[in-house]
Amino acid sequence: MLQFFRRYKAITALALSFCMLFVFIGDTFAENKTEDGIVVLKNDSKVIEVKGTHKGDELYGTYDKATQKITLKAVEKANSPIGFSSLLASNTNKEVEYDVNLLEANEASFEATLTEKKTKKEHKIKENGFKIELNDKVKAQLPLIAPVAGILGRAVIERLLGLALAITINGVTWVVASEMADSIRNREELYYAAKIIQQKVVIAGSIDYNTAYTRIRTGEDVFCKNQYLAREITRLAGNGLTPRTDPDGETHGDGSDGYYHHYHPLAPLYGRAHVFFFNY
Repeated sequence: MLQFFRRYKAITALALSFCMLFVFIGDTFAENKTEDGIVVLKNDSKVIEVKGTHKGDELYGTYDKATQKITLKAVEKANSPIGFSSLLASNTNKEVEYDVNLLEANEASFEATLTEKKTKKEHKIKENGFKIELNDKVKAQLPLIAPVAGILGRAVIERLLGLALAITINGVTWVVASEMADSIRNREELYYAAKIIQQKVVIAGSIDYNTAYTRIRTGEDVFCKNQYLAREITRLAGNGLTPRTDPDGETHGDGSDGYYHHYHPLAPLYGRAHVFFFNY
């Protein structure tokens, strides 16, 4: 009788595990948005810290201003939906820390690699959600709860980016344009790689004319030293057609940190690049 009970309990636990697995796989791989807000916990001279929550689970994000490094810590609550926590899960919260390698972040796309500090396992966040590269062994060990890092990871990272003045993407440092204004005015370089991240224009290193021209032709943003340079390169990259917003360019909002004054080429190869300039 005792042996039968043990066997029955084991079979029941296994069946419940499979049921929960199918219930939560949808959350794990399909859900990448949440209505929960991202809260700023700290923003001082050294770090920025934020927190997101989803169904009781928490994801903390930290940005180190000295190193421009982003880290995440997921805290997943120890809850069993049907109360058999002793059979199906530990009674303690699960904490996982991640190093973040940001590969792309702009208006159109987002990609980052999360590496678990303890196990060195890598997970990818892409524009359409959380993607885990699975082998057969990992598939057999799928978690019974949706990973909060997959659900909130992009939102938490983007909140940090929106507060930071400098960020590193795929090894390249990008600085908020307002921090570069005096430098651009006083330097000899004429063109800079640019992009928009979280409604802020950010600038990387200086580039030559040919690189700037190619970026604009292929839909990538450029920041120019002055309005004349911006208008001329926009015209030439747009098959010689004068921008519709000539001569003053256009802005969004008040034309400050968000988009500044800029032009769009009329006939590029593809895309719709912004060609920014400071309206001195």
